[in-house]
Amino acid sequence: MNQIRFIFWTSLIVKLILAAFLPMSSDEAYYWVWSQHLQLSYYDHPPFVAWLFWLGEQMRLLDGMVRWPGVLLGHGALAIWLGLLKPYLSIDQRKLW
Repeated sequence: MNQIRFIFWTSLIVKLILAAFLPMSSDEAYYWVWSQHLQLSYYDHPPFVAWLFWLGEQMRLLDGMVRWPGVLLGHGALAIWLGLLKPYLSIDQRKLW
């Protein structure tokens, strides 16, 4: 289980670093524009992505840090699934490496 924790935390750190330094795609820039003008709904999308970008904008030091709330929520969902499935995942440490 320690190897899974190591992989979990290492992958989170790598994701956050990549999210901070890679440039935004056109879709992400589109959502970032929405975050500058928050609403309860948009023409063709629900508002949650714009709200996440707005939250990231509040803690921004680098341009890519606006993605961090989405990365943290996605990784948090993975943590929840691992916690729920832990009783069913019988991983033998000797078989991992």
